[in-house]
Amino acid sequence: VTCLEPISSWGVPPTAAMLAGHEFDAEAFAQPCNPEQVEQWFFAAAPGHPVLHKALQLIMQKWKAEQRETIMLTGPCTFTEAVYTFVQGKAPVLDGKQDFPDHQLYGPAGQQIYMLSSGEVAWPGIGSNPNERKLIRHAFQGSWKQ
Repeated sequence: VTCLEPISSWGVPPTAAMLAGHEFDAEAFAQPCNPEQVEQWFFAAAPGHPVLHKALQLIMQKWKAEQRETIMLTGPCTFTEAVYTFVQGKAPVLDGKQDFPDHQLYGPAGQQIYMLSSGEVAWPGIGSNPNERKLIRHAFQGSWKQ
């Protein structure tokens, strides 16, 4: 993953305790677990952020249940579920709406998540809008696939 613009130029509100980005909306793309997917390969969080704790809890639960598929265990399925649980107190529901519109803060004060659009942070990838500014680039060469 390569940063294409300094993070200081992204317009992140000073009250944000976490940055996350949409990967895509399942209405447009077939995917295995959530109606809306949050990228697990791009995020930044203050130390001890509750989303990170929730993600670790979910990974441990899934491991004990003998889940070993990377995407389901430590990938976007688990990370998205952790974000939804933190913000909404429940898992995502497929209802045709984007639950977290881009460029807004979500969650309680002091722990808010700032959500970036898929075109900015999922480039090149599913759901990328070629007309949006590009903040990061993913080369999709991870060793986890091997």
